[in-house]
Amino acid sequence: MKAFGNLDDISTFQNLREAYEQALLRAKHNKLDVDGFPVYKHKVGLTDVEQALYVAEMIYSDFAQRIQCTVWDQWLTSIKPLNKEAKDELSVKLLQFFLHHPFVPPKILKRLSCHFEWIANQWMFYRQYPESLVDRFFGSFKDGPGFLNYDGLEGLASVNADEYLQRRLEGRHALICNDISAAIEHLMSAYALYDTDPVLLRLLGCAFELANLLERAKDCFYAGYQLDNNLDFLLRVAAIEVKQQNWSQSLNLYILIVNADPLNNDALQGLYVSILNSNQIPTSVDVNSALVRLIEAPLDEGLLILIAENEYQRNGHHVFDVVTALLKAKVSLALGDASDALNIIGQLPTILDYRLSTWSSLLKTKAYINLNQYNDAKHCITYLQQCDELCPEVRYELLVCYLELGYYSLAMKLINEDIDDDKPTYRVLRARCHYKLASYNDAIKDYQAVLRQLELATEDWFQLGRCYYLVGDYSQALTSFRKCTQLDNESLDAKVEIAACLLGLKDFSQVESYINEHDLYRVRFSIRVLWLLTEINFGLGRTNNAIGYALQAWELFSCQKLIRRCGYWCIIHGYYEQFIDLSEVINKQSSTSRWWLWHKLITLFLQKKYAIAFDLLKEMKANCGLPPELTVSIHTFFSGLLYLWRSSPTKAIETITVREDHSEICCILLGLAEFNRRNFVAAMHHWLKAKRLLNVQSEGYEQWLLLLNHWVVLASESMNFQCASGVEESNAKESLISIYSLLDSIDWTDFVISPEDELTNSNISPQGLRTE
Repeated sequence: MKAFGNLDDISTFQNLREAYEQALLRAKHNKLDVDGFPVYKHKVGLTDVEQALYVAEMIYSDFAQRIQCTVWDQWLTSIKPLNKEAKDELSVKLLQFFLHHPFVPPKILKRLSCHFEWIANQWMFYRQYPESLVDRFFGSFKDGPGFLNYDGLEGLASVNADEYLQRRLEGRHALICNDISAAIEHLMSAYALYDTDPVLLRLLGCAFELANLLERAKDCFYAGYQLDNNLDFLLRVAAIEVKQQNWSQSLNLYILIVNADPLNNDALQGLYVSILNSNQIPTSVDVNSALVRLIEAPLDEGLLILIAENEYQRNGHHVFDVVTALLKAKVSLALGDASDALNIIGQLPTILDYRLSTWSSLLKTKAYINLNQYNDAKHCITYLQQCDELCPEVRYELLVCYLELGYYSLAMKLINEDIDDDKPTYRVLRARCHYKLASYNDAIKDYQAVLRQLELATEDWFQLGRCYYLVGDYSQALTSFRKCTQLDNESLDAKVEIAACLLGLKDFSQVESYINEHDLYRVRFSIRVLWLLTEINFGLGRTNNAIGYALQAWELFSCQKLIRRCGYWCIIHGYYEQFIDLSEVINKQSSTSRWWLWHKLITLFLQKKYAIAFDLLKEMKANCGLPPELTVSIHTFFSGLLYLWRSSPTKAIETITVREDHSEICCILLGLAEFNRRNFVAAMHHWLKAKRLLNVQSEGYEQWLLLLNHWVVLASESMNFQCASGVEESNAKESLISIYSLLDSIDWTDFVISPEDELTNSNISPQGLRTE
């Protein structure tokens, strides 16, 4: 100032003096302020690690700086030049400091832990330091409701900070342990140190309320609301007013809360209880809207009990009376008394409010479904479908009704309109719809998406397993069903499905062991278990045992599916004698179907009992006809063969010609018929045509071609003999006898018909089999 000639400028001198005094004060605490952040000077004689630790201790000692993330970020930046050894040393010393000075906000501790390996070495610290200190330190990392909160503590003096936080923490712990007197003592000690902390006031209010010091509790909650403006404080005051039966005060408080937060369920239910007990029904539009919203909100146990115990009586206020009746009906449905719900709704006057009207129809629909009155339920659903706007809660309940009535397409449409990433339950419902509509891959996709958001119920794990099973992914199905048994070890259906998955993996021995281990044959005796045992025994080559289980299904459950499947297997695997025995059992117990006659015919051919087979074929044709599933060529083949066997070549030609079948089989038969009529030129023409058709087929027809070559030569020679002395009888018979070679070359499994109601993967579910 002297150099610039400003000695007479008093204001400048005062500013300079003030700055000088501030500099002295900050120098005393060894820190400077740069751009609003503290910068600590380097102390002479300290190593880099000691200097970094010294600065961290200085930050901790100033509570206002301790709770600021920016201050600690700057400190972390300052230690970046340290090498690895120095950082490791600093990590240990800083941990030791925090073990005895634990009151640091969790978000700051998490930032620091990203630079030091505290969490990774947690197990080492338990060996080196007292367990209680380590537990307290790592417990400080947790945040959220119930843990130390540092909001609203900006005015807390640094000298009292640790003592205050310690006493508040001890008071909270005592409150959790229900030691109310100790909790009040600790919390009041903390209150004496700092009285403007909303968290402390909430804890203190709860302690006073538990000690039945209700007026003091209300004072604490009111003070907390004035500081924090949090409606939860008013809710607690209103709850105390309800406890004291001050209905007018509680009503006013709940109206205030509902006006500020219209979707607060606790306030809605408190408002209803206050109106019910005070007989004061406000007529404002806001209160009426709040009462309507109460129908859409989930109800707590206390209100459910209150509604269940009170008789329904009209109060004279239309909206309140309708809401009370609908709540009563809702509780009756929850208790399984659908008739009472319908009776209550039937007593209602004409409902004027649109939303209440939709809820009335919805509750009637649910009641009708519970009473199995599906036509009435469908009538109510028709009304709901005509409504222009439905609230989300009604739409969800309508969706549940669709699923219960089996309207899966309508349910799918509703789900696709409402679904989003924040509604995983809708994805679960859509997966169930896909499952019911047999869109198994789509169901799997939805279930997989849901698994990343929430845990599935046992029912959904079961359906996911069924979806994997039905698309042939037995390994994933096995995992899903095992998850079912983990959630519900008594789920016998899931255990049966595990056995089915093992069967799908062709592990017959393990399936048998699993069934025996869980005693499924005894505790879950069903067609599906019999099916599993039948398949297992066929797979292990125990044919008679397999047939025995199939016969049990036939005798006890009248199940034709399994017995037909068993007969089908007998033919496919060449168990001809067992199939004939099975046919005899069926013949004795019921009228023989065309399915059994046809397969018996095939079996007789396979056993080379041609005469009996042709007699049975003729009987079938005369009485019940051949199965409609047979192709024309098969029908023509056997019919033509029958007539040739009976030495009626003309009828054979007529049968084949009428069918207009031009397959290689029919050409062979026509050739045989013409040969037997001594039309050798025509016979050779048909056989040459058969050769041309066979030459374009795949491999496996060599025997046919060799046989045809033999017949063509025979026909050519016969033409020469016919011009002279006619055909010898032995040559004519030779062509018919050669048919046995033809029969031997046929792959008879192509002729076996799998029944339409055969047990397949899709219709052997436990639900379907129990119905049967």
